Amino acid sequence: MPKMPKMAVSRDHTLLGANTERGVTLAADAMLLAESPAAAEHFVQQALDVLVANRPLAVSVLPTGATVAGVTAVGALLREALAAADADPGDVALTVPAGHVPVQTLWRLRCDALGAGPMFFTGGPRDAEADWRVLWGLRTEPHVRLAAATEVTSACRLLTAEHAAAVVPGIELQAPVASAWVRCEIGLPDFIDRSGRVDEPQLLSAADRAVETADAELACAEWPTPRMRHDAWLNRRLAIEVTGIGTLVAERGLDPADFGTLLDVGRLVARLRSVLVRKSRRLAAARGALPALEQAGRMAPLQDRRLQDGWQRHWRRAVDAAAVRHRNLLVISPWSLFPAGETASYPYANLAPVLRHADACTFPAPPDLSAWTFGEFVNFHRQVAAVLQQRIHQRQIAEPA
Repeated sequence: MPKMPKMAVSRDHTLLGANTERGVTLAADAMLLAESPAAAEHFVQQALDVLVANRPLAVSVLPTGATVAGVTAVGALLREALAAADADPGDVALTVPAGHVPVQTLWRLRCDALGAGPMFFTGGPRDAEADWRVLWGLRTEPHVRLAAATEVTSACRLLTAEHAAAVVPGIELQAPVASAWVRCEIGLPDFIDRSGRVDEPQLLSAADRAVETADAELACAEWPTPRMRHDAWLNRRLAIEVTGIGTLVAERGLDPADFGTLLDVGRLVARLRSVLVRKSRRLAAARGALPALEQAGRMAPLQDRRLQDGWQRHWRRAVDAAAVRHRNLLVISPWSLFPAGETASYPYANLAPVLRHADACTFPAPPDLSAWTFGEFVNFHRQVAAVLQQRIHQRQIAEPA
């Protein structure tokens, strides 16, 4: 799948510009597509429009259609659109819920219909030993990924978590279908000073500027579909991705298996997150909060006018205390916990709790896992899924106002 240019923080702490070329995610209701020729024709046209515009495309099969017949039908419709656009089938990504059909069968259906290409399994297998064995056998296949961040959380406690059924092509971010994101990257190893310590003032200053720059990019970004344009206006999503966590630990000579290392790194990421949230709140005060907050505060009219007015006053006070300009801010990949460019050393899996600070996760191709055992492979993915699941309850209880 072609990579999209990224906005990043360079070694001299200046921000590099982002490109407005956006990938598109489409949802495929296989049951509806099978029953309605009009719906099938519309889906093919949607895919064709994206492919003709030469934009990355990812299609999410909804759980109700995650069957052999459903995935086969979606593959046939995509093949029709690809043929009409004269596009490469291997560039189209498929996202399918795990646990409905054996992983081996889904991968074969993908290869039969479109050839080898990106395939994301959301949620991960439940207790299916056979599925885990298949995934273990495919661990060197870069197209096959487990995407465990089934919900995207918000920096604002007034907004609920959202179901993340898609993986945005190009940035490989697990997110709601048709959501619109501006991404930038902050590489932690870039902020190690000559003494081997993290130059935290420079790091936090870069985080502050990242929000400012990405917010400006949102104002001029071009989005390829009406749903993405609406989402960009409604939710103003930023994907400020913190990378190089494992590399930072390695370069500083810390022990990834030591609990003190986890505390040290976790506190650093928490402070960085706090800067992002504070900046978003300052921008909300200066430029306006995201429109999703207005929609979240709407309710059916009450017969008692006093109750209605009381509710509105209560909601307004809550918004004044917690309003942000961006629904989402911090993004982390589980694979950033391991030193880049090296065979993954399993002790770095102890850093998985750092993921609880993320609003969303990216799922690029994993590093070299040749040193892992089958048990380590399964345990890491289960640990990641558990940490990400716990985020919602932790945010409800502990997120500062």
